[in-house]
Amino acid sequence: MLATLPLPSRAAASAALGRRFQLMLATAFFIAAICWSPLLPGLLHLDNGLAFLAAFVLYAALTMAARGVSVTAACTCALIVAVCLALFIGTGSRTLLARVAPIPMLLFAARQTTFVPRLVERLCDLLSAFAVFAVVMSIIGFAYAWFGGQPLLSIENGDGRENALYLTTMTNFWVGTVIRPSFIYDEPGAFSFALCAIVAMREMLGRPARLSWLVLLGGLITLSITHMLILTLYMLWRLGFARSAFVAAVVVAAGAISLSSVGGDELGFVADRFTVDDGKLSGDNRSDQISNFLNVVNPEILLVGDVECQKRPERACEEHGDISSSPVTPVYRGGVLMLLVQLWTHVALLTCAIRRRAFVFPVLALSLMLLQRPYFEGYGYGFFTYLLLFSMQAVIARQRTRGLAR
Repeated sequence: MLATLPLPSRAAASAALGRRFQLMLATAFFIAAICWSPLLPGLLHLDNGLAFLAAFVLYAALTMAARGVSVTAACTCALIVAVCLALFIGTGSRTLLARVAPIPMLLFAARQTTFVPRLVERLCDLLSAFAVFAVVMSIIGFAYAWFGGQPLLSIENGDGRENALYLTTMTNFWVGTVIRPSFIYDEPGAFSFALCAIVAMREMLGRPARLSWLVLLGGLITLSITHMLILTLYMLWRLGFARSAFVAAVVVAAGAISLSSVGGDELGFVADRFTVDDGKLSGDNRSDQISNFLNVVNPEILLVGDVECQKRPERACEEHGDISSSPVTPVYRGGVLMLLVQLWTHVALLTCAIRRRAFVFPVLALSLMLLQRPYFEGYGYGFFTYLLLFSMQAVIARQRTRGLAR
């Protein structure tokens, strides 16, 4: 008589599913929050691109094993991959390929996340805890620098700028004893993006506002103008115009008193960022980037981006000036393909806000951040962007299905 293997018990099967879910959650967290940190190459000598690729392969396998794969998502990603390869063959630019290749992977990973029940919600909870921890560590590091603490080590960002560790936070910006914390990221603006994206995710899922307030208010430690604008939007969204105006007046007054009491030239750069010079804010370098782009744009740049610049040893055209983080950066770096991705993303986000009022703040916050940091192909930036977009679309689709069922 042939022996038969015992079937796994329901408890064992449940435990296996639980372990797979935890691994999916950890991998999604790594893609969203960790894999774009300069600490990986700076301290561990681990290339960010390879770290993201390994995480994506694992994540794709886990999510497909759990829920299968959408034919539409697979075909869309395959089409984008084909376009990326065509661009590479036509231009011979590996840099251009490296810039556009992450897009189908980010789209696929974000889309797959929405197919796994409770994964988005659990990821939001994990990211919320991470945001609170990051804010606390950044405040500690700020105080450490303020009272004369010196950097414990420094690494080089991908763009060559120095990034120093002040006890519990990295920063690439300091004036005397004042720093703009960036936690584990390459600059304060990237840290602010992560915090604001997490708050947008919380609002999308209807999470309590108390922790969101804590994250946004604590994130002011980055001294980011965009962060201040998003906090203002959040006040208007949550409190209405009258109460928001009162709170803003109190915050501005408290800030002015603090600046005058500490005296100093070290905090003077904060106020200087809000002064108007030649018709624009001194802290606004995006207008200059747009002007630089308009001065150098040509049909080739519009079609495939700055491929001629990429053929130089330094892979950049220094005579073009800074065009690294403005609304025109996608087309400058990736031509018409990146322009189409940019336009589609903004239109899709706007559609979500129109269809569901609860999504107005997440859409406005994300759209504002993407105008300042339009890194649709960036590992953390892109994953946050498309995870929120596809999650909102999934909620709208479920509501429409329930409405039809009635």
